[in-house]
Amino acid sequence: MGALYREVGRRIKDRRLAARMSQERLAAAANLSRASISNIEAGRQQVYLHHLVAIADALKADLHSLLSHTRTTSLTRELQQLDNEAHDFVSAAVKEISK
Repeated sequence: MGALYREVGRRIKDRRLAARMSQERLAAAANLSRASISNIEAGRQQVYLHHLVAIADALKADLHSLLSHTRTTSLTRELQQLDNEAHDFVSAAVKEISK
């Protein structure tokens, strides 16, 4: 597959990990197989528009965020690697700051 499908797949995976969602859970929510989610994330499978909409809905993401040319920042990737306790702490701190 082309670079576009790899990039969209990477964004889907990034959003899924940020949501702390397994491939199985995303697949069930989007009415797809876990193998399809794995292949889409790896850029090995083309994703139909109606599947992309279902994936975006399951991730509570706007479709534009999966298709735009904006790259995920290194900070976002680092936040995705935090354990649950650290993730909750950072989330609470950001919410406090945002008030």
